[in-house]
Amino acid sequence: RARRGADVRVRLDLSLEEAHAGGRRAVRVPRRRSCARCEGKGGEPGTRVRTCESCEGSGQVRSQQGFFSLMRECKRCQGRGRVVETPCRVCGGEGTIQSAETLEMVVPAGVDQGQTLRWEGKGEPGEPGARPGDLLVEVHLRPHPVFTRDGLDVHRDLEVTYTQASLGAKIDVATLEGEVVMKLPPGTQEGRVLRLRGKGFASRQGETRGDMYVRVRVISPEAQADAESERRGGLRQGILGKVRDLFR
Repeated sequence: RARRGADVRVRLDLSLEEAHAGGRRAVRVPRRRSCARCEGKGGEPGTRVRTCESCEGSGQVRSQQGFFSLMRECKRCQGRGRVVETPCRVCGGEGTIQSAETLEMVVPAGVDQGQTLRWEGKGEPGEPGARPGDLLVEVHLRPHPVFTRDGLDVHRDLEVTYTQASLGAKIDVATLEGEVVMKLPPGTQEGRVLRLRGKGFASRQGETRGDMYVRVRVISPEAQADAESERRGGLRQGILGKVRDLFR
């Protein structure tokens, strides 16, 4: 029986934003493809292909060891069940050659770390009469400087001033879908966690959706003053540097 093509496994690196949105992604796939010269038959054009005499076309031979009967791959035809009189000079009789191809596949929204996406028929070609293998794409999520993922939920920290935490405020908060306005209640304490409903990941079926949890980090007045002083100092140094450049 003709052997099915082998599966090909590749890795796909995604950012959290890409995994959240889904969509089309280019995937570089190293795999064997059918030889154009022999059309996958393994022989030079016009060469006769005959059934292997050793295994009678089965690709396996039987050997007897005491009471046991063992089946092994036929060495004469390497398990193909056929013998080519003149092997193809391009593929050496294999019927396939090594290549690499860039494919564009659809990544569903909400994929998670370690999930494997299967694309049927995009693996290595099988023997004549057999179907090709599949492409197995393993998802890896790159670490994000702001967001962390926990199932369908997303977590992040958010720095606010002492005045904003004391009096309350409306603050622009970056999410995986863009900025939204979050209401900070008066008297918010350091470490309080606020929830933004529906701003997490969608399930693979799209039936449920996670939330985003925002942990508040209150900047003390002293730290805020130091940061502002540092910012002004950097700005002043930048301006002086530009002035010096004008007189060089």
